[in-house]
Amino acid sequence: MSYQIGCDVGGTFTDVVVADDRGNVWNDKADTTPGDLSEGVERAIENVSGKVGVPATELLERTDRFVNGTTVVTNNVVELDGAKTGLLVTKGTKDTLRIARSPRTSELDHTKQSNVPDIVPRDCIREIPERIDYNGDEVVELDEQAVKTTVDELVEEENVEAIAVCYLWSFRNPDHEDRTREIVKEAYPDLYVTTSNEVYPVIREFERMVTTLLNSYSAPDVSTYIDRLQERLSGKGLDRDAITFMQSAGGGTTPERAKAEPVRLIDSGPVGGVIGVQSLGRQLGADNLICADMGGTSFECSIIEDSEVNVTERTEIREFLTGLTKIETNTIGAGGGSITWIDNRGIPQVGPESAGADPGPVCYGRGGTDPTLTDAAVALDLLDPNAFLGGRRSLEEGEARTELERTVADPLGTTVEEAAAAVYDLAVTSMSNAIRNVTVEEGRDPDGFTLVAYGGALPMYAADICDTLDIDRVVVPNTAPVFSAYGLLQADDVRTYTETLSWNPGDPVDKINEALEDLESRIRTEMETAGFDDEDVTIQREGMFKFKGQLFDYSVDLPADTISRDDIERIQEEFPERYESEYGPGTAWVESPVIMRAVRVTGTATTEKPPLKEFADQDGDAEPTSTREVYLPSQRIHAEVAIYDQDAVTVGTRVDGPAVVEEGITTVFVPDDFSMTVDEYGNYVLTKADTETERRAETTRAED
Repeated sequence: MSYQIGCDVGGTFTDVVVADDRGNVWNDKADTTPGDLSEGVERAIENVSGKVGVPATELLERTDRFVNGTTVVTNNVVELDGAKTGLLVTKGTKDTLRIARSPRTSELDHTKQSNVPDIVPRDCIREIPERIDYNGDEVVELDEQAVKTTVDELVEEENVEAIAVCYLWSFRNPDHEDRTREIVKEAYPDLYVTTSNEVYPVIREFERMVTTLLNSYSAPDVSTYIDRLQERLSGKGLDRDAITFMQSAGGGTTPERAKAEPVRLIDSGPVGGVIGVQSLGRQLGADNLICADMGGTSFECSIIEDSEVNVTERTEIREFLTGLTKIETNTIGAGGGSITWIDNRGIPQVGPESAGADPGPVCYGRGGTDPTLTDAAVALDLLDPNAFLGGRRSLEEGEARTELERTVADPLGTTVEEAAAAVYDLAVTSMSNAIRNVTVEEGRDPDGFTLVAYGGALPMYAADICDTLDIDRVVVPNTAPVFSAYGLLQADDVRTYTETLSWNPGDPVDKINEALEDLESRIRTEMETAGFDDEDVTIQREGMFKFKGQLFDYSVDLPADTISRDDIERIQEEFPERYESEYGPGTAWVESPVIMRAVRVTGTATTEKPPLKEFADQDGDAEPTSTREVYLPSQRIHAEVAIYDQDAVTVGTRVDGPAVVEEGITTVFVPDDFSMTVDEYGNYVLTKADTETERRAETTRAED
């Protein structure tokens, strides 16, 4: 028996999934350990190994593939808590970061407008005499002595931990950046250095500079984490070569590449969830899905339309505009640990601040005094204090109620239950609005989508979210509490590289083919190093086209073989129609010639996925395990509610709301206008009562 392990390190919990080669799946979680994230990973593996029935060392020895999603980069950027970084720029461009893209928000009060945060202290941005022009020709020779003196000052006086280098037009000619790297490494071999021509060799100096800077900013923490993880897990028996890391664009990469380009790991955990939903949609025959993930710290949602994930370029991370290509997710601060509070207007709020893993919600009994969504769920009796995390942790209901009363109920003049219901409603509204952002506000009707709800906290809220959006169907995967970790195992290994080209009509096509061949050769070499055979790698080529004079471009697939002039002319002829299909009739600038700004090559190496296991059908109504009094948040009444444990609901069984299903390390709430069935894969499918009635009537008519 061999195993695969997916591990998602979140802000509050570290989730782990183990799958064997027979389709069996086990999952568990542990508290995230901020001081050393690898420690939380080890604890999660120890927890799940008990369910697998083998010691943790044996489990790791027999693991062929370990895929990790991590929050290290996300936390660095969101919390502005990365390494102190020095930035070397071409003389005369020191203010590029401050000028940015003339940042403005939709806020009408000009006093509330703010600049992009100074992620680099101004004293740590240094200008270097050098200049490459737009043709790649040297205009001003690199002042090597200035580089040596400047780096000495940054390291010895400013105590920087990393260096980022971004010179003008270095993507045309990288010689000055490459020589700068050599000078830095000669003096400080252990200092982390990123050059822009390595991480993002593409036109637009601001995005290139930000991407380069964030790479160095996060590199020391990522390198430390990866080294500790490899050391800790290999010491327990895991083959170091078995470890891969999820990237924000939706594929895995090696530890070496992850340390070289850590910025590509941002949001890797949530991306794993989207990849998992895409795979689940194929199994269920569902093309249009809303991915929704709620853990301890945040809520993320994304769209899968016609079975394709939504990928965005020039991704904005916090206020920073980057050159990253990333699976698009909309994130808000709404998680089980999100703190509830009363603002200066006397209005209750939830998040974005979180109690995190330590001290965590008040009910954890670890000294937390700020009530959270989890505390509200306990006060509503939706959560059984003795069943949390499969019974491993007992929650302090009395403490949760006391702090809710002090912080929310008393200021509002309500009971604790009414206050907890208000907190519940606020969370549902916030998450519904986040989903509207990726559906209604982008021209999609959510009624045509199925909501896939996962994360340890979301199955409790999912049905009520759907009620507000007129979505009729919710799928809670059978690995919902750790689904992002499960999704990591559905990902292939991916490498994507882009090169600026600036091809104009009349230019020879040879340079297009040369650029494509160089990028493909680089990808195949890296894939071979990662252990993949050449026949396992598929290549996708794209050209980045635009109307001359436009700022931004549009991606068009290129032929797999050598590009001919006829191929390019055909793309140019079809481009206005392609453009208008995306942006609307009349938007194509047909008077302007179509040019190519860059080429992009993506290599995908297919990984071995865990087999899917189907379960025997046990058709019929489930029998409740017990009942308890719950305060139903939408109706504001106490009601005796049926309680089911995970053994009481099997494939084919049906549960009518109101009901609570306590499924190990998550809780599924079925409101009174919903029913729930279990499909052949063990997923919980919640359907609005009127929709379920119509479906049964249609089935009856078909049978008649």
